[in-house]
Amino acid sequence: KNRYWPHKYLIDIDGFVRHDHIGEGAYAETERVIRELLKEKMERERDVKLLGAVDGKVEAVDVEFGKVGTPEIYFGYGFARGNFGNEEGLQPNEIIEYKLPKEIKFNYAYFDGTWKINNDDSELVSDGGKIVLPYSAKVVNIVAGSESGSEIEVFVDNEPLNEENRGFDMKLNKPTEINDFKLYSLVDFEYGPHTIRINIKGKGFKINTFTFG
Repeated sequence: KNRYWPHKYLIDIDGFVRHDHIGEGAYAETERVIRELLKEKMERERDVKLLGAVDGKVEAVDVEFGKVGTPEIYFGYGFARGNFGNEEGLQPNEIIEYKLPKEIKFNYAYFDGTWKINNDDSELVSDGGKIVLPYSAKVVNIVAGSESGSEIEVFVDNEPLNEENRGFDMKLNKPTEINDFKLYSLVDFEYGPHTIRINIKGKGFKINTFTFG
């Protein structure tokens, strides 16, 4: 019965809602609760390997939100707040063939390929497509999924991902499968201006939003 967007829910290992927040903001508080819940999970499941876990302890990585220079970007026409660069825009329920322009603006996302613009997301209709975004942040995530199964390859500053900058959901030296609709961690690098390019293979890929940390 959720009636708000965005509305964050944090659910613990037993399935109970332990924290919720309506709207943007409260990042530090949300981060604190995430750490607490991860520590609880580690205590309950010592054999679970978590990113950043050393000797059974969760090493929390501080996110300096003052250094994040790119806002969340939404791709559903019902929630779009700007920051979409293609001149065709996000037209409700339209199928649009996009081309990457010669000039790419900072903090604007661009599509290449044929996409259908839905209320909550944008869906790739062609067999392949791309998303390009010059951004300023350390961490780049997307909320996405694919009912038919799609694959993505991610590039940062025109280079393939490596051990130093890949997000924990990304595979190295081969495409990453996108199936379940969830948040995918693409990049975890260093603060500053960068450009991400996502090469997508397989129609049916849907993207809701970019988020940054």
